[in-house]
Order: sequence, then structure tokens, then C-alpha cells
Amino acid sequence: MYFQPRVVHDGISMKIEILGCRGDLVPGAACPGYLLDDTTLLEAGTVTSVLSPQRLRRIDRVVLSHMHVDHIKELPFLIGAAVNSAQSPIEVWSTPDNLELLRRHLFNSSLWPDFTRLPTVSNPAMKMRKLSTKRATRVGEYLLRALPVNHTVPTYGMFFDNGKQVLGYTADTGRCPQFWDAALQYGDRLAAVIVEVTFCDKQADHAKATGHMTPSLLKSEVERVDLDVPLIAVHLRPEKVTAIERELRRLKLPVHISESGDIIRL
Repeated sequence: MYFQPRVVHDGISMKIEILGCRGDLVPGAACPGYLLDDTTLLEAGTVTSVLSPQRLRRIDRVVLSHMHVDHIKELPFLIGAAVNSAQSPIEVWSTPDNLELLRRHLFNSSLWPDFTRLPTVSNPAMKMRKLSTKRATRVGEYLLRALPVNHTVPTYGMFFDNGKQVLGYTADTGRCPQFWDAALQYGDRLAAVIVEVTFCDKQADHAKATGHMTPSLLKSEVERVDLDVPLIAVHLRPEKVTAIERELRRLKLPVHISESGDIIRL
């Protein structure tokens, strides 16, 4: 049975559907997957396990920030669904370093079929597309800007610009001044930022060591640039959701704690 979405913010320019948003896979918690305007999947930790075949067929592209398993877990099954439905190739967008990891370690004909050459070389189920870190890249209806953030593996924060509004996404990261400096450049067109808040403040040392955020670290980043936009919190450790939510409220940050099934319209 597929989940039922709920609208938590209602606008007209951009739609974000939260398929999964936790920092671990346990009963009642799902890995990251954010569906933008029904056709662009940001991260592929959760998708095939919650969307109907009809909705899967509408997905034209996937954008990946990095190659940790919780962010790519269901990508093989999404590509398999495309093969079974004979739809057009799904574009998989990431930076060249990450696409090479994907090609070498996942779609390598050993761990999983190489769907960049199947069903046929001339008509593959998947096409890998390179994101530039030097300039914005046209990805579907968005101009997508990717920039390195502070994680334990090559990871890229992103800004999705549809010509009217801009959605920021920190990806998995610790403190990263360059991301927030870039966010300021969009001015009033920056509609919201999806932010990771993996750990509570008591776990600050672990957060710093693993390239993640806590509520206090997030507050210091936002206050440094004096940014006043809605924040959408994701990647919370399931066992720490209550503690993180309590700390965010205490710090008076304008944060929505995401849940699987949320629909946010900007």
C-alpha cells in the first residue's frame, strides 16, 4: 500500500514531496528521497518502496549529492522499473567523481547490471549526466548549482532555480560557510533550504567528526549570514528526533521537521 501525502505548506511555484527523510533505516523511518515537481528525484534512498508504478514512470531524472548507501539504496530498483515499463532512459545526475563511483562500484555488471548499456547500448535504461561545480547546469526545468560541502566523502550541496524561486539543499554536511554564503546570493528568490540536522547537541563531537549538523551548529551557520528563510529539517537520526526537535524549538529556528509523506509547496 502506497503512502498518503499530506500538504504542510501550500504555494504555487515548486512542489517538494518528502518520500523519506531520516538518517537511518529502521522500522518507521525511511532514507532520504525528495521528489521535486513529480519528475525530479533528489536522492534515491526511498522511492520504489513508496510510489506506485504509475508515479515512478513520471520520474525523468535523479540527482545525487553523494554515494553513501542511504542516498542511493533504491536507485537500482528505480532503474529496473524503467526497464520493465519500457520508459525513456532515466537521467542520473551527479558530479564526475561520484558518477565514477556509481559506475565502478554499483552498475558494474557484478553487483548490479550496467544499465548504461542495457537493454541495448543504443537504448539504455539509464544515462549518467555530469553536474558542473564551476557553473550552473541545466537539469530539466532547473538551473542547478552544485558546490562542495563538508562531509566524509565527496558531497555537494545544491541550489535548484526554476526561474521564479530557488530551493537550497545542504546535503549531508557539517559547518560549511561557503554554502550559506552562496545562499545569500539568491536574495529574495531563495524560498527555502532543506537542511540536514543529523544529531542532537549532546552529540556535537560525533557530528563534527562525521561531517553532520546539530541544532546549535545550524543556528550558528544561519545567524552568521543573517538568513531569514524557511528551513526544512531532514536526515535526523530516528532515535534522536524528539531531542533534536526540542533543541530546535529552544533555539527558535524557523524549521519544519519533515516527515515521510509531507508535501511542501513553495
